[in-house]
Amino acid sequence: MKVGEVFTKSWEVQNTGGCAWRVGFTFRHVGGDPMRGEIVTLTEAIPTGAIRNLSVQLVVPSGQSGLVQSAWRMADENGTFFGDTLTVNIVVEGPSQPAATNTP
Repeated sequence: MKVGEVFTKSWEVQNTGGCAWRVGFTFRHVGGDPMRGEIVTLTEAIPTGAIRNLSVQLVVPSGQSGLVQSAWRMADENGTFFGDTLTVNIVVEGPSQPAATNTP
């Protein structure tokens, strides 16, 4: 991916817990590069057993090349994290190298 490129990462998640994820629960960055992603706040409850997509708009960071990772996790209204940590891995292009030339 190229520095500055904007993309959307979506994860399909299932609430396998014993209670609904309530309005106000958040999906937030917890590790790696945040890639300028913003906190996602639930605007509707997700009942136990329900499957939904969580999406975050991200931007490929500058100043890095190669593998870059960002980690995200659900949190309740008190900020207590729960569930699995979900990650996105991208490969950022390095600076372009000038073409080699043969000098006589």
